[in-house]
Amino acid sequence: MTAAAASVLSRTTYGYDSTSRLATVNDGTNDTATYSHLANSPLVGQIVLANNGLTRMTTSRTYDFLNRLTQVSSAPSGAGQAVLSAGYNYNPANQRT
Repeated sequence: MTAAAASVLSRTTYGYDSTSRLATVNDGTNDTATYSHLANSPLVGQIVLANNGLTRMTTSRTYDFLNRLTQVSSAPSGAGQAVLSAGYNYNPANQRT
């Protein structure tokens, strides 16, 4: 009986910044997500998705002074593509509405 050759089905690599926050994710081929964090915060402010080095979409997030998500906006890089955006409000019990 012989052992079957192993094959890699998927290879994902993760990169971290100097403060150990997630900075990049690469799928092992051509796709990369780059994360930018707010200053002195673990909160992600922007995610840039790229394929073959070309930006395909940029997602931005904003937060209030209690670190609650208030808006998400995704902008595809293709001509004529609409920006997708959602805003959030919170009730007195800190529940997103």
